[in-house]
Amino acid sequence: MQPRSKFFLISAAVLLLPALLLGSCSTAASDAEEDAPGLTPSPATTTPVSQTQQSGSTAPSPLTITIWLPDDLILRNEDALLALIQQQIAAYTESHPEVTIDLRLKAEAGSANMMDSLQSTSLAAPAALPDIVLMSRADMEVAALKGLLIPYDGVSDLLSANDWIPSIKQLATIQGSTFGMPVVSDALVYFVDKDEQHTQNAFLVSKPLLAYINDPSAELLMGLYLSAGGVLMDQEGGPVLESAPLAQALKQVDSARKAGAFPAWMMDIANQSDVYRYYQAERGDRMIAWYSNIPTPARNAMAAQAVPGLSENAATLVDGWFWTMTQPQPEKRQATVDLVEVLTEENFLAQLAATSELIPVRLSPSVMEDTNLNLVAEIAAAGQPIPDGLLLVTISPAMQGSLQSLFGGSNQTIDEIARQASEKIQRP
Repeated sequence: MQPRSKFFLISAAVLLLPALLLGSCSTAASDAEEDAPGLTPSPATTTPVSQTQQSGSTAPSPLTITIWLPDDLILRNEDALLALIQQQIAAYTESHPEVTIDLRLKAEAGSANMMDSLQSTSLAAPAALPDIVLMSRADMEVAALKGLLIPYDGVSDLLSANDWIPSIKQLATIQGSTFGMPVVSDALVYFVDKDEQHTQNAFLVSKPLLAYINDPSAELLMGLYLSAGGVLMDQEGGPVLESAPLAQALKQVDSARKAGAFPAWMMDIANQSDVYRYYQAERGDRMIAWYSNIPTPARNAMAAQAVPGLSENAATLVDGWFWTMTQPQPEKRQATVDLVEVLTEENFLAQLAATSELIPVRLSPSVMEDTNLNLVAEIAAAGQPIPDGLLLVTISPAMQGSLQSLFGGSNQTIDEIARQASEKIQRP
């Protein structure tokens, strides 16, 4: 990434700090280290999985590595996921008997949420910070911009393996540095009834295609725009919205609107979760939705495909969760990196994806041998990384406005709507 790019993103981060503040600076370190209120941690979340063993004078010094896990991910299948993670940790502690692992479940929401705790602890007592935090990509970006994470640059070449899904590998990097090691992923997916075969463009079938169109993040339109070759950053690192590929994406949406795939009432869908609720209410038998939002029984009743794009590229967006490092103490760095590498072993990650009912991040043999895992992994492999949050904040409102103009009966042509949206992003 060019120097101007870093300048733009860091500047944008400073401007957005009031909206992105993660928590109060006054929270005591002891409060930050408490388990989140309302959670009843299982023994696995509070009890070390391996006790420090007696050693001779030449043995390595005892270490405690603390791992925070987000409840919204782990609670998808809590007992099985914690057992799987503990089993993998046991493989590490077997060869590192001097290390004790403190595994904690942290709330993603509420007054003592994981990001607030991380922020307050970093200010009040940096030595009490966790060593590893499992984060969503959005949280990882915010934490990296706030200086709360330690990059993997120069300490691990794990991402040099050739089986990582390209889009998720790209998401591991923020402003040119690797801040996360991929764990599981999610994707915007096209779901269609298995018994209904469509040979024509999915957007032109005259049956409702349930989707969150009036989305402040404009994710569906964003995917179409990127599939048409649109870019979001110019050569100097500034945000850009190109009118030609945006017009192509809007014309695809307009064709779907005219065909009956996107009727006017689709603008009433208020969030991503509403897509499935409309499906349950039988408002449509096709969906474009995030894989994680659709329950397994519904997934099993439908065929999952990449969202059709405007070229050979799919319009599917890909997101994910990552192991991040947060403890600045250098004496713990190598042990922490070694543990992260054990926690990203290919067979373990395949099991983790299956157990969490999410999408794998590596096209490993164990994934390719599993029909269901391989199918969704190939969808993610065909997709594109969800843009950085700072770019979404800048560009998405103009995209959403163009969709509202399209569905609101604007007298402008689509090319004019696209040009107007593009001009809103141009810097003075």
